[in-house]
Amino acid sequence: MFDIGFFELCVIGVVALLVLGPERLPRAARTAGMWMGRAKKMVAQVKRDIDDELRQEDLQELKEFREAKETLSQTRESLSSFKEDLNKSVDSDTGKDKPQTNDKAKAKAKTKAKAKAKDAKDDTKSSPAEASPGSEP
Repeated sequence: MFDIGFFELCVIGVVALLVLGPERLPRAARTAGMWMGRAKKMVAQVKRDIDDELRQEDLQELKEFREAKETLSQTRESLSSFKEDLNKSVDSDTGKDKPQTNDKAKAKAKTKAKAKAKDAKDDTKSSPAEASPGSEP
């Protein structure tokens, strides 16, 4: 703030001694010290008030964060139980359909196998006819 060195303080003291005189200088120095002390206390109190406000704001944000976290946790639990209930409901409703789905898959695989076998038979039937030398050109 102010850069006042020892020499400047000595000059101020000499000027104060000349202006105030030796009788009033000690009382003026005490009064100036008292005002300086009050100013320092006031600055310290303002700093404490600002720190308290900042701490309260941080605590309020932390409280809001915890409430949001708790709400999120409750929502997650609710969705988890809903998912379980939904899965149970779907399983109970389609419990008879699952074997049919497996049967359908097996039937589809058999159909494909039959089609491949039929194609293979068709290929073997047409191959000897084409390979015979006495066939039509």
